[in-house]
Amino acid sequence: MIRGSVMRSSGSPSALKLADITTSQLPSPATLIAPNQWFCATSLNLPPLGAEQIHRATLLQRESLFPGYENPLLLDTFSTSEHSAENSEENTPATIALWLDANSADQLYQNLDESAIQLNAILPRAVALLAGQATGQTAALLDQDEDSFTLVAWDGQTLSHWLQMSRSDMNHPTFKAEWNSQVDAMRKQFDLFFEISTKRAWESAVVAIPSHPLFTPPKQIQFNQQRTRLKRRKGVSILLLLTAIGLSTPFIDALLSGLQLRQSLSTLQEETRTISETRNQTVRLENEYAPILRMPVADLRAIFLSLNQLIPADTRLTHFKFEKGRIEMEGIGPNPEQLLIALENHPEYQKVALSRAVQGEQQKSDLNRFGIQLQLRDYDLQSYLDEFFPEVPQ
Repeated sequence: MIRGSVMRSSGSPSALKLADITTSQLPSPATLIAPNQWFCATSLNLPPLGAEQIHRATLLQRESLFPGYENPLLLDTFSTSEHSAENSEENTPATIALWLDANSADQLYQNLDESAIQLNAILPRAVALLAGQATGQTAALLDQDEDSFTLVAWDGQTLSHWLQMSRSDMNHPTFKAEWNSQVDAMRKQFDLFFEISTKRAWESAVVAIPSHPLFTPPKQIQFNQQRTRLKRRKGVSILLLLTAIGLSTPFIDALLSGLQLRQSLSTLQEETRTISETRNQTVRLENEYAPILRMPVADLRAIFLSLNQLIPADTRLTHFKFEKGRIEMEGIGPNPEQLLIALENHPEYQKVALSRAVQGEQQKSDLNRFGIQLQLRDYDLQSYLDEFFPEVPQ
């Protein structure tokens, strides 16, 4: 549905269909109001920093927040006390980080660009709805569709809460009870509480486009940069043409050259200062968050896949425990010694030994109960503790 310079979509990024709308009906440039499930929110506790520093600190934790997800992500961050006078170290503000897949945003940009539509920005439906309903006031919204439930709060200028749950998770009693508890708490906390749950209500509701969260596709950013460079080239070309025609005296040439050199020097000095400040800020943040970033982490998925290849098909595990890089497991099989030898020869494991004597299974004479313990070779928890927590008793 098209309204002014806003497009609303209820499909997935790879399935946006505009077949029923002619190119002349579509606004350009346009802002796309997208379904909430396109976005992923994480909550972080960071020290009171400026918006740019919070953005950089959040980006440093991207790999730990989304392990194994290789696609680039767009990010917008919101501090719950960003517009509050209370901003002390004792009251550390919570930061909401909202993420969007950058490849999906570029795919949308390309699809619309083929129809002569310039996609300037993408924002979540729940935010646009709440900004339109609250009109600058503090309020909360429960937005429901066929895929998910989204609970958001708005302090008049930016997001202060974002909670989301899929409909499939609502079939689990524990998850459902926790979700209902969160909804009831938000109802009591906010005097203005809205609920929107039908497609007709979404299409007829008043929406507003806040200053953020707005996600700009990377290809749109590249387009803007190229357009800026082209304008600069045109300006330089005109200046050179005027110089060649009417301002060709040595004095004017020297004056223009001096102005250009001073401008170039000023630009280089500013870029150098910005790079230096960014580098120093990055080093400070990396040192501050080193206990988190350098914490040893075991890839349990890789461990399970490795053990699955080593354990014979006629052997099964009855117990598995992982703690501080140490694995303890028990099982039943006809030949525990074969598994013990395979583990000892594996490059990722060390200190492999029987933790429980091999005992025959009473019901089946060809089966034996066994226990094995081993250590991950590259998991050095002790060095980490000695470096960052030497005063803590081990």
